[in-house]
Amino acid sequence: MKQKLSNDIIFEVCSSSNLLHKAIISFLFTTGLEHNMIRNLKIKDLLSSCSEYVDDGESIDDLLNKNPLDIVSCWQISDKSNVCIAFNTPETTKYLFDYLKDRKKYVDLTEESYLFKNYDKNKTPIVDEKPLNKDFITKELSRKKRELNKFHNGDMVLFNASNIGHTFVKICEEHLSLKGSDKNELIDLFQANTTDQNKFYNKDIKRYYLDLVQYLTIDSTHAIYNNVNNDDGEVEDNYDDSEFDIKQKIISYYMNNIKKGHKVDYDEYNRLCGIVYDLAIYYRDSKYHTFILNDDSLDVYFKKAKVQVLIEDYGDEIYILVDEDSVNVKINEIKHLIDKIGIRYTVYIEDNQLDNVLKEYLTYHTLDYGEFVVNSSVIKDIIDICIDGFCMN
Repeated sequence: MKQKLSNDIIFEVCSSSNLLHKAIISFLFTTGLEHNMIRNLKIKDLLSSCSEYVDDGESIDDLLNKNPLDIVSCWQISDKSNVCIAFNTPETTKYLFDYLKDRKKYVDLTEESYLFKNYDKNKTPIVDEKPLNKDFITKELSRKKRELNKFHNGDMVLFNASNIGHTFVKICEEHLSLKGSDKNELIDLFQANTTDQNKFYNKDIKRYYLDLVQYLTIDSTHAIYNNVNNDDGEVEDNYDDSEFDIKQKIISYYMNNIKKGHKVDYDEYNRLCGIVYDLAIYYRDSKYHTFILNDDSLDVYFKKAKVQVLIEDYGDEIYILVDEDSVNVKINEIKHLIDKIGIRYTVYIEDNQLDNVLKEYLTYHTLDYGEFVVNSSVIKDIIDICIDGFCMN
């Protein structure tokens, strides 16, 4: 069964993958090549694919020192019957470079080294001349599929090499600036399903691929080709705070800053990212806030999300009655409760700041109503004020 995979799914898998798996998955997705074709690619093929960006005599070390987000590699591959001219996105180049830089710490790379290869970080550097096992990629993709379907609660995601290639074809069909048989012929050339009699063979076809880059880029922070010129002729980012872009930034921040260890805790991932997404959409759509989604704002959103999860998971009912005469006494009772929930073990809040926020919050509400009940939503509101870094006026 053919299934077009969303960019969200590709991004989700790559974000939870190690450097090798991320590079392989991204390469398959953005080139459209079959997994059997990429096993035998070597470092010399990478250098050849980047010939536009390297000078004569430059080595793999020189190439890895360049900015990968400037590089759209061109792969020319042929066998006895078929030919291929494929490209990969700058984002994929970045994933390749990240992987190779790490691999170089443990393995001596030469031009004859295979491009994709597992490496043992516990051994001294060696020259590794064996390709990946024939079933390595398919086994890893099967494992990714099982993990995905656990997380997606039974919604069957057919994450496999065939559907990665199918997704590439569908993106080409939707966005290539060609029609009919010309479009099909170019896709065949991208995927090595044609001969050197193809009308696009040895033609300038990179311009067609550049039209696809924005649709094959899974992390919006790498979307360097989706730019527009402003009135002064300067290039500015065309980031529109869409739900897709917001979701990608949240997932990326979680994977890089929140996730513990190698494997994803999908329950934590689902709850925290869901809360943060709701917060981001709220602030984006609010006319009372200036919405900026960056590492600083995401740090705040994730702190608030962690607090919400702690309060939701707290087993006992929260009910503390406060009146004008009991504010000072109740402050200590509420602080004890906050520590019992585990909030200050998770989110750092200075004691003086918490005292000030509690006193102002409780005084304000008891003056208005005489008596005031502190419940779970009030605790969350108080901690949110502390996280935002200001007191009530």
